[in-house]
Amino acid sequence: MACLLQTRDDVSKLVIGIFTAIFKRSDLTENTSFTTDLGNPDAITRRAYYFIVKPAVVAEGCSAGKLSPDAFGKAETLGDIVDDVWHCVS
Repeated sequence: MACLLQTRDDVSKLVIGIFTAIFKRSDLTENTSFTTDLGNPDAITRRAYYFIVKPAVVAEGCSAGKLSPDAFGKAETLGDIVDDVWHCVS
């Protein structure tokens, strides 16, 4: 199966959709800050999101071998996670 995440916009829709489901909020964007908008989940919690996002990326037929929990732990916005995923699949 070929990777279905062909554009950065595809990755953004996937990642934002995942976090919309997690936080049960429809107003999330790439500019959404973990600190100011999402109640400041700590780095350990942000690292755990990797274990939700990675299987979703693989389900889209993409390799997620370059993704790492550490990058998720350092993310300040949802856009940082989109960037990490995009760099992995592009």
